[in-house]
Amino acid sequence: MALTFTKNSPRFVLRGIFFLLAIQGSAAQAQLVLTTDPIKINLEGYLNASVGHSENAKHTNQGAARTTQAEGGLRVYAEHSLAPQQVIGVRVEVNASPQDHLNVGERSLLYIDSFGRFEIGRRRGLPDSLIGYAPNTYAFTSAEFGVTSGRTLDPGARLVTSFLPANLARRIDTISENGANGAFFGDTSPKALYVSPKVWGSQLGLSYAPKIENGARLDNPYKELFQAGLAYQEDFGQDFFRVGGSFSYANLDEKTVRLFSTIPTKDLASLSIGAALNLGEVWEFGINVSQNSDDKSSSPGSPRHGAHGITASVNYNDGEWVYGGYVQRAIGGSNALGSDRLSALQLGLAYRLDTKLRVFCALYLYQLDNKSNAGQNQLLKEHGKVFLAGVRWTL
Repeated sequence: MALTFTKNSPRFVLRGIFFLLAIQGSAAQAQLVLTTDPIKINLEGYLNASVGHSENAKHTNQGAARTTQAEGGLRVYAEHSLAPQQVIGVRVEVNASPQDHLNVGERSLLYIDSFGRFEIGRRRGLPDSLIGYAPNTYAFTSAEFGVTSGRTLDPGARLVTSFLPANLARRIDTISENGANGAFFGDTSPKALYVSPKVWGSQLGLSYAPKIENGARLDNPYKELFQAGLAYQEDFGQDFFRVGGSFSYANLDEKTVRLFSTIPTKDLASLSIGAALNLGEVWEFGINVSQNSDDKSSSPGSPRHGAHGITASVNYNDGEWVYGGYVQRAIGGSNALGSDRLSALQLGLAYRLDTKLRVFCALYLYQLDNKSNAGQNQLLKEHGKVFLAGVRWTL
């Protein structure tokens, strides 16, 4: 199979990943483990490549759409055992894509003991996994047929919209997390974090960011970000039920308020709750709802509401095959022009060629309306579809 990247792709990073994939030795699925007591090093890498086609029913001038998407990454996690149940470590990842070029992603220092994990560095909010590309404990809906790192097919993720025209993708990305997670769930910024050990099936996660950076626009109205998550899991043999949620609170930046008018008028509070049911590692069902208090300034007497939404997903594992999909209804916070409303359906499947290589495809249908304050549904109305197919290779 030949993969072609644009001239801006950092080829040397991707070649390095291919070299790591070719290493022979003691390797677990999707990682290479090197151990020399009291030090252990985990090396992980991935390469995702996909092609896509999008169709917009209105053919409006939304900018050019991409037809290819490639991403690669390498992550190193090293830990030093000080004593039983006491570890210090460092975690660094390097990512590459045609859009972002070569960049250093998450990186952090951590300390682990019987009281939990304490971490400081540039990280996503509420992380609960140091190694592997497992789903986040505080997320309850997913697309298991898709990729599990980089841009993904999960609700609120960015792989599908990377094939849409830029202006349209920006509108969908702004609200697509609603109903799937809490506000700023995927924010990657300098943070201080704490993840508790599991106690009676429950796990607590806390994080604080002095500044919101990931994807922040010039008119981003928020600064400090506090996040908390709690999840409980009950196991029944091979089955399990997980329930929980997360809460985010972001302080309004008064300096930005003075520069921009159509922005929120108060601090952000975001609540997200969900549940997931796994039956025999074959069926997995998930549902999540979220509500934000991010009402925006608008004309006097106009209705106001915070962003909110609901998402439900189902996945089925049949040997090497994985089938699944999700439905989503997401609504943005009201502003002077009204609010964007997204209805989306995604269906997909994947086939595992071996433990390191899988191919996948997905169909995404969307309808995006702007509900004006006057009650009309005519402003910036869009609907269409995206079809994509790809391959994922892990170290």
